[in-house]
Amino acid sequence: MNIKSLMITTIIVYIVMSILGLGFEYFMGDQFASFNALKRDAAGLETHMHWMFLGYFLVTAVFCYLYAQNHEGKGWKEGLRFGLIIGLLFAAMDFTLYSFLPLNFTETLKMMGMDVVIYVAGGITASLVYKSA
Repeated sequence: MNIKSLMITTIIVYIVMSILGLGFEYFMGDQFASFNALKRDAAGLETHMHWMFLGYFLVTAVFCYLYAQNHEGKGWKEGLRFGLIIGLLFAAMDFTLYSFLPLNFTETLKMMGMDVVIYVAGGITASLVYKSA
């Protein structure tokens, strides 16, 4: 495993996935009333924002590590497949949240779709950036 390439890949994938996540939040945030009802107020979000960014960075670091461990050098299609698998895993977790939180079913499906798109983009990005040792 190429550690330097893994570190660069993690940073770039984090940026790409963050931009997509923030873009979805900006353009579709008002479509998630049941999710928004569970969020902290503006002051609480501001106070805890660094934890969100750290958490997403840790998820991205593990995502990129798993990609590097299983990297076969098959190009962007490998990244698409990997991102789809991880995206479906996160989508399944979103679906479990629907079972015990007061979430709207349609909003949950949208969130699941957003997760798949974000992780597919992350996988493709990882496949384009990561270079084996």
